[in-house]
Amino acid sequence: MIYRSLIACVISFSVASATVFAHADEPATAEVTGDASGPDENSSSSAQESSDAEQLLAGNPELLAALQAGPKALSLAFRMAAKRATPSVVVLYSYGQDESPPGTPETNKDEGENEDELPLLERAEIPTPPPSTEKLTGLGSGVIVSEDGLIITNHHVVRNAKRVVVQLPDETRVDADIVRGDPDSDVAMVRVTPPAKLQPVAIGDSDRLEIGDWVLAIGSPFKLEATVSAGIISGKNRRIDRIRRSNMLQTDAAINPGNSGGALIDLDGKVVGISTAIATRSGFYQGVGFAIPINQARWIADELDQHKKVRRAAI
Repeated sequence: MIYRSLIACVISFSVASATVFAHADEPATAEVTGDASGPDENSSSSAQESSDAEQLLAGNPELLAALQAGPKALSLAFRMAAKRATPSVVVLYSYGQDESPPGTPETNKDEGENEDELPLLERAEIPTPPPSTEKLTGLGSGVIVSEDGLIITNHHVVRNAKRVVVQLPDETRVDADIVRGDPDSDVAMVRVTPPAKLQPVAIGDSDRLEIGDWVLAIGSPFKLEATVSAGIISGKNRRIDRIRRSNMLQTDAAINPGNSGGALIDLDGKVVGISTAIATRSGFYQGVGFAIPINQARWIADELDQHKKVRRAAI
């Protein structure tokens, strides 16, 4: 009886949903058909079944708890992952960049645009910056990977900057001591001298990700610091023409300007990617985002940090 009532509730919800979708697909000028003088028999039956199921759940708190266990567990997983990783995500302010440096990609929103020409996340609403004589020209995010001040971000966030200021999670602002980038991969490293030891993010293994895995994106879109959005891995090994050595993760987690260089994490709170680009016709999030796998980003950042350049094998 319990399962029959629950199934009836699901069927009732499905019928109602199908009706809504059907109406949404109809033109606005469509005429209303049917007898408007009395209630539809199917609607009355569905409403009764739904009411029966609600009464059944109201009288069985154990059953209600069992049905809510899955969603609540997922919500808790999101909460704990965000709590672990958010203290390791910073805001970067770039000053004195060339207005149109060589190779700067431009976003083409025309209907005939080349869909392979994906915009990097460069267009952010600029918040009130730290005091400086230079002009604030860039805003992005970064991920702390060592307690002594090594931060990974995107090359396009700090490209040609005369000064980079890092805002730490406690809102302390410090100038970057070293900034190095690799335009071929769009990975950059920033070193700061923090006033105290930083909290580095836990590093995941991006090679073990599978399509359908849950991920969270953490960054500072539109000057909203430490913003978290959820999605899944939608694809792997994506190529982007504007990043020559790209082998990107695709995700539907909301990514917007200001997220550049931010963390893409798994449900263990471990970083698995660095948010980098979006596919869009509006200049903002449309459900398709891209991140550099952390295995690649960490190796490149270490090369830049230790050798000042990326040493790649060549034949």
